[in-house]
Amino acid sequence: MVGFYDYGLVVLSVLISMLAASATLALAGRVAAARSKARLSGLMGSAVASGIGTWSMHFTAMLAFNLSVEVLYDWPTVLLSLLPAIFASAVALLVVSRREIKSLRTLAGGILMGGGIAAMHYTGMAAMRMPAMCHYSPALVTLSVILAVLASLLPLRLTFLFMEEASRWGWRMAASIFMLGAANPVMHFTGMAAATFTRSQVVPDLSHAISVSTIGVRVFAIAPMMVLTGALVVSLVDQLHKSLGQLRALAAHLGTVREEERTRLAREIHDELGQALTAIKIDLSSLRHDLPADKKQQSESVLKLIDQTIQSVRRIATELRPGILDDLGLVAAIEWGAEEFESRTGTKCRLDLPKDDIVVDTEHATALFRIFQETLTNVTRHANATEVNVRLAREDGTLTMEIQDNGKGVSEEQFLAGNSLGILGMRERALLLGGELSIRGAPGRGTTVRVRIPVPPSTSPKVEK
Repeated sequence: MVGFYDYGLVVLSVLISMLAASATLALAGRVAAARSKARLSGLMGSAVASGIGTWSMHFTAMLAFNLSVEVLYDWPTVLLSLLPAIFASAVALLVVSRREIKSLRTLAGGILMGGGIAAMHYTGMAAMRMPAMCHYSPALVTLSVILAVLASLLPLRLTFLFMEEASRWGWRMAASIFMLGAANPVMHFTGMAAATFTRSQVVPDLSHAISVSTIGVRVFAIAPMMVLTGALVVSLVDQLHKSLGQLRALAAHLGTVREEERTRLAREIHDELGQALTAIKIDLSSLRHDLPADKKQQSESVLKLIDQTIQSVRRIATELRPGILDDLGLVAAIEWGAEEFESRTGTKCRLDLPKDDIVVDTEHATALFRIFQETLTNVTRHANATEVNVRLAREDGTLTMEIQDNGKGVSEEQFLAGNSLGILGMRERALLLGGELSIRGAPGRGTTVRVRIPVPPSTSPKVEK
């Protein structure tokens, strides 16, 4: 008997195989990142999801094959064929989730994975029930197994390489997906070419046989594709969360480095440059007594210029890193910042602060003070306010700071619509410490910025007596 293929289903089976390969390699990252028991459970779950894809590809391709007789399937054998598919996927996940390259292990993984694919195929073929006999060409059967092993070995090896060379991850990942996805179709259609069918008068065992012509595509293709897509989406979401965590860790590191550099520069400017200018002023003042009368007036203007430069140096050093924050603490720094804001802008600043300093570590104090500074900057630029109220308190194990103005009222959405990097920076400072920042505003009623940051037990705020 001569069979023929429905090429639409053939294409669908190849697409399912590629999706299964994508899920396998994507899930390998989750397995690699997991630890101990979580790693084992992740491997099992990922193997089941990926194995379903491999199994789905095979039976979708089987549905694409048509004979002149009705073909039924023994459903226990169909389900049994899922086990080698899961085994093959588990081998692939276990091998590619390891970071170190070992040729023998890679070879063993390719052989086991290719053997699992071949076992799934021929177990699935054994599930066919029809008034015909199936004969196999030993040479083509052997070739199909060899191709399955080679088609599995190459992507496993390439996966090792793209894990080692992250800069070339994109094209190596695509090549691995293509070759791993090709392993199933190559083996399957070579195995089908090894089979010949002849009519038989022998009645097959139909006790567990069912027809899948009506619901076959739904069971073997659509449902597994949904499972694979879900697994792939979960893996991609995990990767996005991981990338976001890495970006936030980098932002935290850069923020710490920036604060350390600002502290160093402020100290050097204040100490070295300030002391040098003070020494110049002292020396020039002593020299004035020996200058002619017509030169004394000129030296007076030079002294004024030196005084102005000293004030500029102090201002620059303070803007870089207020020494009062390190020397006297957060409460004193906010008092100083409010006074400086009021004198610079003319906007009244009312404070509701603890009588004594709240003792916190440098990281928490710096984050709150920088949020305070950025909020006052936004008030100056956008609010047109005449009064600002600032409250700092300890509430339920957290540090809470509220800054409310009586300006025109700008909501968080309006700030973000203008791509405010300042607002994003404030939120990231709070999030990096496990806190939250909210902005509420209403036209004509002002804006309130509220930040809450939990304090670790080791740095729990307390009031000094």
